[in-house]
Amino acid sequence: MHNSVVGDGLPIRARSPDAWRYSARILDAIGYGIGLWLLLWPEPYKFAVVSAMTAFLAALAIEMLLRQRLGLADPRRGDQRPRIQMLFVMPALALALRALLDINLLDWRPVLVWSLAPAALLAVPLFAGDRDLPKRPLIAAILLVLNYAYSWGAIVEANSIFDTSAPHHFQTTIRAMHANRGKSTSYHLVLGPWNGRPAGDDVRVPYAAYAGRRPGDTICVTLSDGWLGFRYYAARSCWVVLPPGHEAG
Repeated sequence: MHNSVVGDGLPIRARSPDAWRYSARILDAIGYGIGLWLLLWPEPYKFAVVSAMTAFLAALAIEMLLRQRLGLADPRRGDQRPRIQMLFVMPALALALRALLDINLLDWRPVLVWSLAPAALLAVPLFAGDRDLPKRPLIAAILLVLNYAYSWGAIVEANSIFDTSAPHHFQTTIRAMHANRGKSTSYHLVLGPWNGRPAGDDVRVPYAAYAGRRPGDTICVTLSDGWLGFRYYAARSCWVVLPPGHEAG
């Protein structure tokens, strides 16, 4: 029977357990590094996001193709396969958190619903061929939650980073402002009414759009249609000339 061959010329079945453990450590380090990159310093932003998307899908592909040698979930008793959990966990969590922090979705309810479809599709390589996983409901539930987090984050990010539509500009006022301080500091503005929306949108902004401003100052809002049709918005300095009909409120 023909054995598959890996990049170093050795058949998959011929590789030693130490070689598989080494491969798992390398893959885990890649997943951990990509997750930290996206969380801590995502520059260039699009490349960091796409890298996280790719790493997660690579983890699923490895799970499907090399299930007998590498695993994703916590090992059950007697299972000696090395784990590549970080290649699966870190990109999913980083992608979802980055999308939550960076993108203000207007159409957030449809995204929650549409994320179910890719999450279900991506669950196939997780459960196919692993008859023991449904018998471990806690582990199965965690994997499904991570699957959904990835799907949601990927849709939100892709909708933004691949969007080429011209944004719509609106002008409003700052109702309040606050900075959330922790390991890192995030800056937020509470907006007045714009484009028919009631006052109260709490939007995260760059420091440049926060510094030197006070409640009552004018701020501009850009509303984008989204690559996938899910609208999102951002608050920016009013350095652009607003088209007619895009006044406050």
